[in-house]
Amino acid sequence: MSMFRKGDEIYVFYRMGKRCRPERKYMAVLDSRHGAYRPRTGMSEGWLPARVTVDQDASRRGGEVCVEYLWPHFYTMRGNLTDPDNGGEGPWTEWFQADMCRKKDKDEARLACPGLRMVSLFYQPELAILAFRWGGMNEIIPPSQWGETGSSVSDLFLESFIDMAVIPKIGYNFEVWTVYIEAPSDLAKMADMAHQVFGAQHPMRRAKKVCGMYFLYPTAFEEGCVPTMETGEDHGAALVDQKSLFRAMQAVERAGIPTRFPHPSGFYELLASKRWCYYMACVPHLRVPPTIAVPRMLIEQDINQAAEWGLATLEGVKRNQAVLRGEPLPKGGITQGVAKLSFSWEALDVKMWKDGKQGLK
Repeated sequence: MSMFRKGDEIYVFYRMGKRCRPERKYMAVLDSRHGAYRPRTGMSEGWLPARVTVDQDASRRGGEVCVEYLWPHFYTMRGNLTDPDNGGEGPWTEWFQADMCRKKDKDEARLACPGLRMVSLFYQPELAILAFRWGGMNEIIPPSQWGETGSSVSDLFLESFIDMAVIPKIGYNFEVWTVYIEAPSDLAKMADMAHQVFGAQHPMRRAKKVCGMYFLYPTAFEEGCVPTMETGEDHGAALVDQKSLFRAMQAVERAGIPTRFPHPSGFYELLASKRWCYYMACVPHLRVPPTIAVPRMLIEQDINQAAEWGLATLEGVKRNQAVLRGEPLPKGGITQGVAKLSFSWEALDVKMWKDGKQGLK
């Protein structure tokens, strides 16, 4: 393998989560406006242009390569930008393993084009991931109960997925483009503009495969309300308005970017809303417990009547299940159960009830 020499213009594989401090992670954005205006979007993992600052020496630092970044636009999820002059001390330099560096294509080096391009015109990634991540002030704290990979909305979870599933399969032949979401207004903008922002002209669309991944929790509560603030240890970080999230997901899917995590928008909404429970309650072989949905309008009108109707309907579903399964009809009524709200997380809205109608009320 040829050595890298001082002055060589190369590409280095940048990994935001590995290169930056946890409290200040920089992504490379296509334009300064992409980093300044919300929702902020940019490449958090992928090949970026750089220049070798010191001749590579196989006997020093394990043959690592010292480079300075040539791309000027790096921003955090808060909109903070890097100082290209590094406080007057000259360009910021970093060391990269040799396998995370590659020389420019000869034709690319001779290519005459206005300005410097962030991505290589002669390189097609195997995979590009469009990741929607939490960018609010209350940062995600992965509970220990989730294990070493963190909760499914955390940066740790995405990094673990990349380390354990992507790199072993395709190496560094991928990109991650991040969209930071702080509020429903960010999702509303994405819903209206996804086909223009992430259309065929976007660099990630040159990849052989492109997919969307959403590391957010859809909720029916108002953001910042007391129940939300009481969810988890991070005051409801990553909880977003469910209608806004699914509208944005559908817009991205319409733009030709399929959802691969957690589920396509229609299926994910069915699961998170808990509708599947009462949809499937009378499918015999699934063995779903007797489940119904009680419309809020009935509860608001007359809570006693709603509890009575709800309990009677539950008992009717239970009898119907027995008939469909060819089992003896149940004896006695239902005296206890569980009530749960749609789009709720961390077991905050799961309440057990006993004593029949009075307990359900």
